[in-house]
Amino acid sequence: MGYAVSWLILGSILALGFVWAVRDQAKKARQQPQQRPRSPWAPASPVACGDRALYLMQSGSAGPVKVGIAADVEQRRRQLQTGSAERIHVRRVIPSASDYERPLHAQFARHRMSGEWFAVEALPTILGAFDRVERELGRNPR
Repeated sequence: MGYAVSWLILGSILALGFVWAVRDQAKKARQQPQQRPRSPWAPASPVACGDRALYLMQSGSAGPVKVGIAADVEQRRRQLQTGSAERIHVRRVIPSASDYERPLHAQFARHRMSGEWFAVEALPTILGAFDRVERELGRNPR
């Protein structure tokens, strides 16, 4: 009889511990911040450095163009917009193509204005290079 009572008490303690653990998990889940809707340019999930998107942005409608990489292209556009009098437009985005940034910078070095900004005259050639990158990645270029 003593063993039965001991097993009953032990079972009750284990069950109570399980209930507390489930309650704590539910409490933590409720405390998680609500995620805001992501922009269409943002990655679907957190990304590693190699999964950053390659982007092409332009300052104004006839201004210089920027070739860069970012995990969240829209956030990067907003950062650039803060320091620009001209509207920054996203022209192209290729997800998971960050390895192509440096080769493109080298390819268009003669058109470089400053940093990652290139003269607008190079835009058709840069767009062609973006098409080539998409083909290399097995995606349909525009």
